[in-house]
Amino acid sequence: MLPSKERIKTPLFKEVSGSRQVLSVYNDLGTLKFLKSDSKKISIVISSKSQKRAVLRNKLKRRVYSIFSKIDLKINGILYTSKKSTTMEFENIKNLTNDLIEKTKRITK
Repeated sequence: MLPSKERIKTPLFKEVSGSRQVLSVYNDLGTLKFLKSDSKKISIVISSKSQKRAVLRNKLKRRVYSIFSKIDLKINGILYTSKKSTTMEFENIKNLTNDLIEKTKRITK
């Protein structure tokens, strides 16, 4: 699980989501919108329209946070998940998250 100090709080969330300098990458897992930063802060957004049960939304958040906790990436990012992502297996989620991270690294270099 990602420590709370590495998660985006409300003021920073508004800054990242409303910024004109935001960069984005996407795949079947969802869209990652991010800004370059000196530290890593991540937030996951899962719509209740895509998955009605909070238990399953939280399960997906825990899975994605655990993958991001092992990655050293200096961004402030928000991952908006797709409807398909709630039914994916962990290995598929892991591969797609790593794909998003690789795309992000290419852009930030």
